[in-house]
Amino acid sequence: MKNKITWIIVGVFIIVSISLLLAKSINEDAWICTEKGWIEHGKPNSAKPTTLCSKIEKEQIVEKYLRENISTLSPQKEVLGGKFYITKIIWIEDSSGIIEYEDGHIVVKATFDFEIQTNNQNNDYSVIIKNFKIIQ
Repeated sequence: MKNKITWIIVGVFIIVSISLLLAKSINEDAWICTEKGWIEHGKPNSAKPTTLCSKIEKEQIVEKYLRENISTLSPQKEVLGGKFYITKIIWIEDSSGIIEYEDGHIVVKATFDFEIQTNNQNNDYSVIIKNFKIIQ
């Protein structure tokens, strides 16, 4: 009877010890990629990753670029002194979409394909519009 209790205590001790070792070996201090972007978990030793991790981050960077450059990207030019502004963006796939924009006088709809390049030294991203085609 005493021998059986001793083995049970030794077994429980071994299981608890292994569990503690496994828990300590898991890296609690890391960057985690979420739908909203990189989230700091604990206190990571490394800097925030420079790669884009979420679809939302990509869309925000491309949308900002499109809003700033829509007048030069559009093959259709503004009329009567108007200035193009974006009214709608529909994301089709990871690297394409449909954009609607106007200048107060004309409404234009176009498709676009894009690529995002990363400059790891500056933590900057460059958007390259590969195809911009008016469809309406």
